[in-house]
Amino acid sequence: MSRPSILSLILALALGAAVGAQTTLGERVVPEHIYWVEAGHFTDADLAATLRQDLLSRGYSPVHVVTDELAQWHSVRVGGFPILADAHLLFEDMRADYPGARLVDADLLAERLAGREWAFEPVTAPVSPREIFNLSERPLTSDVPLRFDNEAAAIADGGQLLDPVNPELDSEVEQEAVELTVLAKDADDPARGLAYFVLADVRAGRGELREALDIAMQVATESLAASPQKRYEAMWLVARIHHGIDERMTAYRAYREIEPFINDDRDLARCLVEQQGLLVELVTHHGTGTRLCGRIRGQEILDRFGDSTDPEVRHRCATAASMLAQSHWEDDPQLCIDLMHEFIEHCGEFRRETSIAYLFIGRCNRGLGNLAEARAGYEAVLNMGLEEGEHFPNIRHDEEAAGWLAHICRQMGDHEAADYYDRYRRNIGNPRSQVSQSWGQGYPSGPPTPPR
Repeated sequence: MSRPSILSLILALALGAAVGAQTTLGERVVPEHIYWVEAGHFTDADLAATLRQDLLSRGYSPVHVVTDELAQWHSVRVGGFPILADAHLLFEDMRADYPGARLVDADLLAERLAGREWAFEPVTAPVSPREIFNLSERPLTSDVPLRFDNEAAAIADGGQLLDPVNPELDSEVEQEAVELTVLAKDADDPARGLAYFVLADVRAGRGELREALDIAMQVATESLAASPQKRYEAMWLVARIHHGIDERMTAYRAYREIEPFINDDRDLARCLVEQQGLLVELVTHHGTGTRLCGRIRGQEILDRFGDSTDPEVRHRCATAASMLAQSHWEDDPQLCIDLMHEFIEHCGEFRRETSIAYLFIGRCNRGLGNLAEARAGYEAVLNMGLEEGEHFPNIRHDEEAAGWLAHICRQMGDHEAADYYDRYRRNIGNPRSQVSQSWGQGYPSGPPTPPR
C-alpha cells in the first residue's frame, strides 16, 4: 500500500485529537455540509464497486458508494470533509489519475431527513506529486523543539508585505550571505542552506517575492542541506510568500503540510489561525467555500486552545474569535455586533483585536442605520489611544475610525464634530499637531464606549 500523504496525517490529527475546553463565541459553530471527492459516477453498480476497490487498493480511505435507487445511479466518493478547502486539496491530488473526479457536497440536515448519517472520519490518501515540501520522503525531524519566532519576517500574518525596517542593514546581510554561498560550495553543507534562507528572507523584504520563493524552496524541500530549524523557517516563509502573491489555496496547502510537524502549541495556534484567515480570504477573493468554513476552523482553534494560559496562544485565540465574529458582518450585522461586544468582554486585553471589534461595531451599526451607536463604536477606537504596533500591518485603525466619524457626524448634522474628525485624520502621526497631543481623547461630546 502507498505511503500515507501529508494530507492524510493532518486530517488524522485534526479529526482524532481530543476536543479541548469547548470554548465558543456565541452559539457553537457546527458543520452544515459534508464535502467529498467523487471519483466516478455510474448507472452500473458493478462498475462502482470495481472503482471503490481500486481506490482502496491504492491507499484511499474511506471510500463510499452512494446510491440513489430512484435515479438509478451510484456515486463513488472519497472523504468526507467539513471544510471545502480540505476536500479541494484531495481533489487536486486525485484528478491526474481520475480525470472525471469532481467535488460534491450535501446538506447534512437534508441527509439526516433522508435517513443518511455521515461522520467526518480521518482520511488517508497516497502521496501526491503536488506535495510542496517533500515531507513524505524527507520528513522534518529534530531532537529539539522547533519554533517559528521571526516577528520581523518580511511577510506578516495575513500575507501582507511589511516595509523594510533597515534597508542598509539588509543589504549588508545579503552581501554576507552571498559570500557564504561561495565559501560553502558543498550542497550538503548546512551553512549553504542558512545562506540561502537569509537571501530569501532579504529578497522577500524587498518585495522580490517570486525570486525569494525560488530560493526559499531549495531550503524548505531540503534540496540544499540546512539545519531542521532553518528548514522549518523556510517552510513558513514559503507559505507566507504564496499568501503574499495571492496564491491562497497553495498557501493553505503549505500550512496544512507544516501542521503535523509542529511541536510547539504557540506555532500550532499560529498555523491554524493562518489557515482560518486563508479560508476567509478564499471566500472573499475567489468565491471558494463558505463563511462557515472559516468559522469551523475558528471553532476548532477555540476548542483546542480555549483554556490555554500561554499569552501568545491566548492572543492567537483572540484573533480566531475576532475573525469568527467578523464573518457575520454582511449576512447578520446585529449578530456581529453582539459577538463583538462579547469578544471585548472576554478578550479586551488584546488592544489590536479590540480596536478591530469596535471598528466592526461601528461598521455594522452604520449599515443598520444606527448612527449614534456607529459613532460611539468608532469613537471608542480613538479613545483607546492606539500606539505604533497596535494596528494590523499596513492598516491604521484610528485613521479609518476618524474618516468614518467625519462622515457620520455630517449625516447627523454635527458639522463641528465632523470638522474635528477631518482634522484628526489629517494630523494622525504628526507629533506637533494639537490632535496628536490630545491623542485618544476623541471629540468631547462622544461617549467613551459604545452602548449595548
